[in-house]
Amino acid sequence: MSHKILLVEDDCNIAKLIVYELKKEGFQVCHVADGKSAINKVLAEYFDLVILDLMIPKVDGAEVCKSIRTNISHRYMPVIIVSAKDDDIDKIIGLELGADDYITKPFNKRELTARVKAHLRREQLLELINGDKAYKSSDHTNNETIQVGSLVMNLNKHQAFIDNKKLQLTSKEFELLRFLALSPGQVFTRNELLENIWKTKYRDQKTVDVHIRYIRQKIADTGWDQQLIETVRGIGYRVIDDTKE
Repeated sequence: MSHKILLVEDDCNIAKLIVYELKKEGFQVCHVADGKSAINKVLAEYFDLVILDLMIPKVDGAEVCKSIRTNISHRYMPVIIVSAKDDDIDKIIGLELGADDYITKPFNKRELTARVKAHLRREQLLELINGDKAYKSSDHTNNETIQVGSLVMNLNKHQAFIDNKKLQLTSKEFELLRFLALSPGQVFTRNELLENIWKTKYRDQKTVDVHIRYIRQKIADTGWDQQLIETVRGIGYRVIDDTKE
C-alpha cells in the first residue's frame, strides 16, 4: 500500500508541481489550500505525512502544526514545512512548533521528494522498533525505559522525566534525547545526530544546536540546575550521568 500524504498549499502552481512529483513516486496525495480544511482532513482521515505551507488562508500553518501536535493520534506524524520564509528565526519557530523538517521556497523538487522518503523510512523504522519493543542499549535500559542518572524516559508512553518532573518535549526533541541517552558518555558529532535523527547529513548543523538548546531550556524550566547534555567543544554533544559526577 502506498503512503498517503496531505499537502497544504494555497499556491496552485506549486501545489501542482508537488502533487505531480509525489504521485510520480507512487504516493497518494490529498491537496487542500487552507488551514481550516487541513485540520478537518487530519481529524477525518489518516495520513502518513503532511507537507505544510505556513502562509495559508483561514488558519495559518503554525496553528495547523500546533493542532496536529496536540492531537495524540497524530503526535508522531511527520510534518514538513515548505515556506518562503527563510530567516533562521522562522525555521526555529517552525521546528519548535513540532515540525520535523523545514524547506524554503524555491526548492529543488528532488530534494523535497528525498526528504519525504527519508521521513517515511524513519517512521517505518520507529513503528518496527515500537512494535517489537526492540530498543537496544547497555544496562541503562530495558524494553520500555531508559534511565541515566536523574533522567528517565518511558519509550512506550513517549515521556521523559528529570528528577521526577515531566519534560514537555516535542517528538523530535524526544528522539534526540533518547538517542543520546542510549549511549551515555559517548560523544556524537552534529553530523552523526543529523544522520540518525533527521536521516540526512545535508542539513544545517544549527538544527541540532537549536534542538539541544530547547531541550536544555525545558530541563531548566523544571528547576533542575545540573548539566545533562554536555557540549564537547569542536566535536558535538553527549549525555552525562549526574550520579557519577
